[in-house]
Amino acid sequence: RNGGHIYFPYDDSRYPIPAADQAAYGSSANMDARYVDRLYKAVKAESPGFKLVFCPPFYAGPGDDPSYAYNESRDDYLRSIRYNLDPEVDVFWTGPRVKGWYKTAEHMAWLTNLTHRAPMIFQNQTGPHNSVSYITDETDHWLTWHYDRFFTNDIAGYLKNAHMGTEAPQT
Repeated sequence: RNGGHIYFPYDDSRYPIPAADQAAYGSSANMDARYVDRLYKAVKAESPGFKLVFCPPFYAGPGDDPSYAYNESRDDYLRSIRYNLDPEVDVFWTGPRVKGWYKTAEHMAWLTNLTHRAPMIFQNQTGPHNSVSYITDETDHWLTWHYDRFFTNDIAGYLKNAHMGTEAPQT
């Protein structure tokens, strides 16, 4: 109503899923996108300009696949976003890895084939010093990390992780 929007983070806190949810739905792929969709549509009905960004637990790939740790298929989860989440909801992706820098057209095709949407990029790390940035670090990597059409045609938006004070000089 007053222009507020929501970031819905399921990235680092979704698993293990509660036993009741596991029993009722079998997996989070069978429930999460539907739940976020219901929430989005309920708020959107009251506030037509409302926007939502969803960070699923599987926000990286194809290089990183925590399916073994989550006891659930990453691809099934991402595919559920295609079928069960309103296309107006932005979905975070960090690239082929959680702290991935390089993103190729092949990486993008992998993701968009599963979700059928352009991702909202969350650049989780930029510094070459194990998440620590220094004022002398180069910051011209943005263009070399991404293919030509990446910024202009293939993504919904681009955000840099700036919550760590150690990355303040680059930000």
